[in-house]
This record gives sequence, C-alpha cells and structure tokens, in this order.
Amino acid sequence: MSLVSVPCHVKGTVALQVGDVRTSQGRPGVLVIDVTFPSVAPFELQEITFKNYYTAFLSIRVRKYTSMHTPVKWVTCLRDYCLMPDPHSEEGAQEYVSLFKHQMLCDMARVLELRLILRQPSPLWLSFTVEELQIYQQGPKLQLGELGVGWQRMGKDGEAQKEAFMEVNQVGMLEANVSMCPDLWGHLPLLELKPSGAGR
Repeated sequence: MSLVSVPCHVKGTVALQVGDVRTSQGRPGVLVIDVTFPSVAPFELQEITFKNYYTAFLSIRVRKYTSMHTPVKWVTCLRDYCLMPDPHSEEGAQEYVSLFKHQMLCDMARVLELRLILRQPSPLWLSFTVEELQIYQQGPKLQLGELGVGWQRMGKDGEAQKEAFMEVNQVGMLEANVSMCPDLWGHLPLLELKPSGAGR
C-alpha cells in the first residue's frame, strides 16, 4: 500500500539564543519549528522526509488527539537523533533524511501537530535548518471494484489477471497481494501472487 503526502503548514522558525545575547558571542544554537495540519483530520504518521542543512541533532515532539475531555500534551517521539556525526565537519550536513514510524519513541496515531527541535552546537556554521519537509500517512485501501477499472484498461492481460485473482480467491490456497502505483489513475495495478503461508 502506498504512502500519501499530508498537507502541512510549517510555521516560522523560532531561535533560542546560546551565549550572551548582548554581545556578538551570542548565537542561535537551537531552532524550533512547529508543523500543523489544518486541512486534515488526526492521522497516523508513517514517515518524515527532509533535506538537512547543517543541523547536527534533531528531536521531535508530537501533540496527539486523545479525547475532548483530556488536555492535549506534547510528547517526545524522537530525541537527539544524530544528523551530523561530527558537528564541526560537513559530513551529513546536506543529506536527505527519512524517519519512519518504527523509529519513534511513541505511538504516532492521531497526530495533530509536530514540533521539530534542531540543535547545532558548533560555532562554525552561520545558519542551520531542515528543508523540503514532507510528512506521509498510509494511502487509502484499494477496493476490489477499483481493480476492475485497471483490468479493463489492460485488455486481455487484464482479463487473465482478473481470472487468476478470482480463481485464487475461490480456492483459498493462495493470498493475493494487490499493489498500486502512487497515481491510481495514471498507472496500471500490479497483481502479485504468493503462496499461502509463505514467509510465515
């Protein structure tokens, strides 16, 4: 099943000062970025992707929907994830990064808001942030009726796959896994058959 991007709003970065704010020795060492999802209902986060720009460590906090009678609290779901092995060198400074649900410290269902906390302890870099931020959730489940559209468009090959699917479904000896390309209407469905009990 494919993942789909969740529309989000990235608020302005808030810098937390390190050192004496009255002199040139003071510099922002921590940035806070809030991400909201005003156009979607609470969802289960599957993946976060972004391009790093000289951020050494990343922590993420999440606000989740619980109930109307329970206060919504911030919970840490990622703590000091290392993006640059050595903050004083450029390794990892501009890498693309993917973070998955299983890497998080808490359940990522019913997400309302995210807070990214970026940290760069090295004084060598004038600025740091994350770019091209994308949040993903699970795409909608494909219904059997939708498969019929793809089968018709595939002509004879589609009919053959349809017959194989129906036969497998009747005898119950195999499992049919249906995988779709991200663009349902722009691509054809691929039917993958595997023996029942395989991998168990």
